[in-house]
Amino acid sequence: MKKRLKFLSLALIIALAVLALSGCELSDLFSGDGSGGGGGEPIEDIPVLYTPTADEATGYPSGYTYYTSEALKLATEVHGNYSIGRAFTLDSENEKIRVYKSLYLYEEDYLQVLHYKDTSGFADGVYGILSDTSDSELATVEYTDGGNAYQITVIKDGIYDLRLNTEDFSIDMVRLGDIETPVYERAQSCEMNIHTSSSHTYTEMTYLAETDEYYIEADIPRGASVSFVSASHNSHYKLTIDSALSDTLIYLNNTDTDNIRMNVGGRYKIYFGKGSYQVRAELQNAEEAEYFCQVGFGENVKLTPADKSYIFVYSFSAQGTPTDPYVDIPSFYPELGMKYKLAVIDEDGFVSGGSYITEAGNYNLTVNLKDFTLTVKRVDM
Repeated sequence: MKKRLKFLSLALIIALAVLALSGCELSDLFSGDGSGGGGGEPIEDIPVLYTPTADEATGYPSGYTYYTSEALKLATEVHGNYSIGRAFTLDSENEKIRVYKSLYLYEEDYLQVLHYKDTSGFADGVYGILSDTSDSELATVEYTDGGNAYQITVIKDGIYDLRLNTEDFSIDMVRLGDIETPVYERAQSCEMNIHTSSSHTYTEMTYLAETDEYYIEADIPRGASVSFVSASHNSHYKLTIDSALSDTLIYLNNTDTDNIRMNVGGRYKIYFGKGSYQVRAELQNAEEAEYFCQVGFGENVKLTPADKSYIFVYSFSAQGTPTDPYVDIPSFYPELGMKYKLAVIDEDGFVSGGSYITEAGNYNLTVNLKDFTLTVKRVDM
């Protein structure tokens, strides 16, 4: 599990810099004694009526009265989307309890309670306290070096009500059930970041209402890492990709899903789902794009393109044994990532299950990275 101090609020980052210049201790900020305040007008912790927007409606169950507060805010990172100030309902039996309804939370998401004394924009206290010790099966508490609880990190996916006690800023996590269909907070902005060994390039994407996606057309080098972030860069969205793209044009590491790597360099139309966080990519210049193919991974068998930049031919001699006549077809890889997902074209009927050559002989294996096919043809007949 990732355990890292996350102050993704720009105001909070500035507050830390102010503390450093003033000689205050970081633990003062977490203790909630007010050292992080900036001297604005005092704020009273009074719930104010709030009506969720149409864009937020999927995240707020109907039939409840919602409120916000400028003095006490819930900060969440859910599937990479960072937000502050989610609206809450009031407990009918205890006015000190605020209930955040039906949050879809995923492993490694996190929660923080931010307290504000004044209107300066600086939080004077950051808290991550579990009120019920049995909730340790659902989440873990992160601590500063000084021993102050500053973050609750989710370890069990689920749909939750969060009950915030305004007296001690602790949270009771009430798990309502499993997540059958993932639901994510809708991204309110999106920029695409192209990261190469020498640069980061952030470009704003355009929202397409007809498909509910953000869109951009851009040149992306082969091997570049591509991520999608909010306009503030506080959110680093966790991604999914269409299965048809996986290990063809794009590589997505299932353990590090906030970026994709491009196996093919070229001109792309890129789409990012506002509510699904799914990435679609359409290569626009397949004939001129930049391709790479190697046999095995890290075995120093790099193939040179044949008559087309996307065609690679590998000569292969298959020799089985009397007891084990089938021979594995070699795997072909991009420069980084998992092996290409190639559809096998068996012209001579010597392939079994798309994975094995059934008769000894010499073969040409032709990899087409334009349509991601592998043609197997015997050449010594």
